[in-house]
Amino acid sequence: MEAIDILLVEDNSSDAELSLRAIKKYDQDLAVLHLEDGEKVLDFIKNSKEQSVINSLKLIILDLKIPKINGIEVLNHFKESSRFKNIPIVMLTSSMEEKDIEAAFNKGVSSYLVKPMIYEEYIKMIHEMLQYWIDYYHNSK
Repeated sequence: MEAIDILLVEDNSSDAELSLRAIKKYDQDLAVLHLEDGEKVLDFIKNSKEQSVINSLKLIILDLKIPKINGIEVLNHFKESSRFKNIPIVMLTSSMEEKDIEAAFNKGVSSYLVKPMIYEEYIKMIHEMLQYWIDYYHNSK
């Protein structure tokens, strides 16, 4: 498997396309793997044996409401894996429900962001997230 910088877990094709476009606009050299459901993510966790793949992974962007296995359960699997537990995970979702926010932070999410409905705000939020988690966080280590 090739080295990837960002794992994007998003089942909504429009939101995925918007996120991918925003990431490429921010830095076209960032390698992104897009997965659509929790089952595929668990396969990725189980089959990512190559340390180079994990070492290159800088950020996981995870939707909360994804098919088959929800985002909270997926988050739990990442945090239970010694190989993935230190990679920042941003929950990017449409849910503003207090129980979802609380559950995500209880499971160790790094950040919880609610998807803006306005295109320009969505792009700006993605860029700010990348600036923090890719540029600042990884360069300060």
